[in-house]
Amino acid sequence: LYRATERMRTVYLSKVSINTLKTISANADIFETLNIEPHNVTGLCFYTGTIQTTMSLKMKALTEGGWVVRDQRGKEVWYSLSEHARRVMPVIENELRVL
Repeated sequence: LYRATERMRTVYLSKVSINTLKTISANADIFETLNIEPHNVTGLCFYTGTIQTTMSLKMKALTEGGWVVRDQRGKEVWYSLSEHARRVMPVIENELRVL
């Protein structure tokens, strides 16, 4: 991060840690899919090529971490990006391009 721009340093100092960067990196396909529109686990599995058990575990972790919002609609659960994710991810994406 020594080469990061001032904006990235601001994000980093505002509690964006290495774990945050790892979370975004490890789940980029999920974030990209949810950035388009909300999906249920079946839809996320289809778009990311992940099996349902793994996807359910990932979604639980992302929900508990505040990255994803869970919306129960009858028996189905739909997921969308949280406001936190929508604010942080574009800044990090833009700044990492210049590194």
